[in-house]
Amino acid sequence: MPGPIVYTTKELAEAISSIDTIKKQYAKKYKSFIEKWNSFEQGNATQQILDLILNRKETK
Repeated sequence: MPGPIVYTTKELAEAISSIDTIKKQYAKKYKSFIEKWNSFEQGNATQQILDLILNRKETK
């Protein structure tokens, strides 16, 4: 996920308190990320894993 990398609790708290600024700063990168990776989302990942583990059916 695009966004700032934080290493401490203090940095995390600062990022959260500045979320509006961060959203604007990373908007283009976030949009690109969503366009690239969400195309694979089908909404049933857990079911697919369970089916695979339990050999109920083959996944695509």
